[in-house]
Amino acid sequence: MKVTQAIIPLLILLWLATACSPRSQTPLVRDAWARPGNAGDNSAIYFTITNPGSEDDLLVFASSQIAQSTELHSSMMDPSGTMKMEHQTSVPIPARSEVKFEPGGLHVMVVGLVQDLQEGDRFSVYLNFQEGGEIEVEVTVKNP
Repeated sequence: MKVTQAIIPLLILLWLATACSPRSQTPLVRDAWARPGNAGDNSAIYFTITNPGSEDDLLVFASSQIAQSTELHSSMMDPSGTMKMEHQTSVPIPARSEVKFEPGGLHVMVVGLVQDLQEGDRFSVYLNFQEGGEIEVEVTVKNP
């Protein structure tokens, strides 16, 4: 009887520790920054996502209160040599890999800024992953 009474609290503590610990599938986001911009204009957000999990994930949505619209985009060169932007419905984040959102490539486009973004300002962007859920990321405005 005493052994059972001692084991039950330990099992409860173990369960709580497991339930409260971050999921191994939760992507990590670092080095988030955005270009300066004026209210009414557009800007872009860049960062690096690392997926430490053993399963692939998918970035499916981004949002921010800093703009009227927030979209996943990729810049690429077309066959004629002209740089163009293409809307992405999602971005794959492979297991045990990192994906860079950087100038000239993947980025989060903030369309119709609701206020000026000046160098040194900070704001939040929310990244929504199919498996990893929503992550709030602090973005710093800088002029690269």
